[in-house]
Formats: sequence, structure tokens, C-alpha cells
Amino acid sequence: MPKSLLALLLSSCATFGSDTTPLVVDSGTDTGGRPPRPGPMLLERIPAPDCSIDTEALADCVPGVAALATGQTYGDVALALAAAPDGAEVVVCPGQYGRGLDVIGRTLRAADPTPDATVFDGGGISGAVVTATDAVLDGLTVRGGAPWEDAAVDTFDEVTLRCATVTGNSGGAVSAHGPLRIYGTTIAGNTKVDGPAAISAMRGLDLQHSRIADNGQPGAGSITDIYAELGLLVADSVFERNVSRGAALSVHDPVSASVVATRFEANVGEATAALELTTGKTTPTVDLTGSSFLANQGPAAVRAAFIDGGTVTLDGTSFLDTTGAALSALPGLWDQFPDLEPEPMPTAFSATGVTFARNVAARGAIELTEAGSFTCGGCTFDTNTPCDVWRVTGACEPAP
Repeated sequence: MPKSLLALLLSSCATFGSDTTPLVVDSGTDTGGRPPRPGPMLLERIPAPDCSIDTEALADCVPGVAALATGQTYGDVALALAAAPDGAEVVVCPGQYGRGLDVIGRTLRAADPTPDATVFDGGGISGAVVTATDAVLDGLTVRGGAPWEDAAVDTFDEVTLRCATVTGNSGGAVSAHGPLRIYGTTIAGNTKVDGPAAISAMRGLDLQHSRIADNGQPGAGSITDIYAELGLLVADSVFERNVSRGAALSVHDPVSASVVATRFEANVGEATAALELTTGKTTPTVDLTGSSFLANQGPAAVRAAFIDGGTVTLDGTSFLDTTGAALSALPGLWDQFPDLEPEPMPTAFSATGVTFARNVAARGAIELTEAGSFTCGGCTFDTNTPCDVWRVTGACEPAP
């Protein structure tokens, strides 16, 4: 009998650390001395942030002044952070700064958020360029980080990146050990051989009005790797021209996930090109409303491999010019080991007004397991090769 994919799929999922304690929402529960786990993230779509220059603060950024805080000027950013009370804002003047900054419980905001105006540069030395704990990093450019176990921006507890630019780091851009929020930020031109080039988030991610572009390299790890226990919202963003062994956006064990009004274009992945959703723990509900998948290259543009089933909603979504399947419910390992018997994986796709056009796949534009389903109202299928819908039993089916 062919071996089941279940064991292989679960064993192939990366695990960060050894703590598998269930999430605790009630902060009053006795945790044996350990801090309680955070509850689910509050996720809602927001307007694009204001990333304009603060001309009033710039007027105080005279020579010799690096930062402003508590009504005072400081010649050193670390001294300003130390002088500011918890929860306060420290404004950084334009300039070039070194690595090793630690921001705890404060907002660090650039007076000029223009890319390359307020720069923290790792100088190619291993270790974090900026470490943030329960903080906001606003308008900074972070670059020059070198390979180490985490990334150039290393975050703990809940951290927000806003109006930032993270670029040119060879050890990955951002690693988050707690909930991470990214608004109005560009993460581009980063690499990492043995892990995510752009974002590694271990609890959840809120990414809006941001651009993830030109990250990764052939044969290296994924671009973004998200463990979504606390939630996932990606909205009004762009993933383009990323290259990796994994996917531009890899999401593990979501309970619910929304990737809406987001464009994935010209991403290349050896396993999945644009978006990969996998779980062996949950029965997720996923919303891809209004997103577009254009000219991605890989075995599939979108892969939703749910061992115990789940629902994916596609309303107004488009899949165009994929080199590979547009939409697949098969685990990525099946492409590597096609003689293995797939698990039932009863993923249900529900679509309205979706377009599948000019997708060139090995089997079909849509790949379904034997127990999976695809229902569609008002969908358009145009010139998909070799067929529109293919099921793992080996047969093409008419488009719904």
C-alpha cells in the first residue's frame, strides 16, 4: 500500500521552539509562574497610514541632534530612549545610525520617513540591527543585517512597523516572536538561505498597505512564514517578484485567515508560488475576496491543503497566466511523491465572480482531492491548459 501523506506533511512543517502549550486568553488563569499567552489579535481593515515628513520636528534636527524626547534634544538615540518614560514617543532625526538598538515599550518615529533618510545599518555584522519589545517602529530604514538565528528587525510581544523600509538584509528582514502589525511598509531585496527572507511571525500577522517585493533566492526558504494561531489579516498589499523554495506567503494552522484586496504577481516558488495555507490542527475559514494572482510560477499559485477540511471563499478573485495550477487542494509533497496516497483533505472552495484565464498547468487550473469541492457562481474559465478542473482520481471535470 502506498504510504499516507499525513505523516510526511506534518513532519515537514517547521516548528519554532519546543513550547506547544495551548494559547491562554484569560489573563487571570494560574499559569504556574509563566506569563499568560496573548488572546486573539483584533484584526480590522484600516486606512493607509500617513507617512509624510514631520517638518516641525525636522526644524529641531540641527547638527549634533540625533533624537527628540520629553521636550529635550539628545545627541544619541539610545540616550533619548532611556530618558523617555514607558509609552512615550522618541523622534529620530535623519542620519545614519549603527546596529544594536533596543526599543522597549516606546514609539521610535523618524522625523523623515523617506526611504534611506533615517537609516539603521547593521554593517554586515551578525545579530539584530533593531530589537523591539512592545513597541512601534515608525518611518525607519533598516538595512545591512547579516545571517544569524533571527532577522534584522527582531520583535517580542506586540510590535508595529509603520511607514518603514526594510531592505538589503542577508539574514532575513523581520522576525516576530509575538503578534506583528505592519502598515505602509516596504520589505524588499532581502535574502536568507535557511529561513524566511521577508517575515517570520510565530503568533499572528496584521499586514496592510504594504509591499513585499524582490525578496529571496532560488533554493532558499520561503518569503514569509506565518504561524497564525492569533489570526491573520493581509489587506491592500502587494507581493511581487519574490523567489524561493516555498511561497511568497506561507500560512500555518490558521483558525481563520483573510488575504483580501491583495495582488500577488510574478512570484516564483518551487513548492507553491504565491500563497500556501496548510494545517493539521484546525479546520480553517479563509477569505481571499478581491485578491489577484497574476503570472506566478510554481506547481500552484494558491495551495490550500487542509487535512481535516476547511473552507476557502473566493469572491471577485482572479487567477491569470499562472505557470502551474491556479488553485490546488493537494499537499505540496504530492508533487514530489505522486505515487503516495493523498489524505482525503475535504477542502471546500466557494467562489463568486472568479476568473481563471490562460493558466498552463501539469494537470488542471484547479486541482481537487477526491473529497474536495469547488462551487462557483458567475465564474469565467478561458483557455486553461490542459483543462479547467482536475481531480486526484485522474480525471478532468467540466468547469462548474
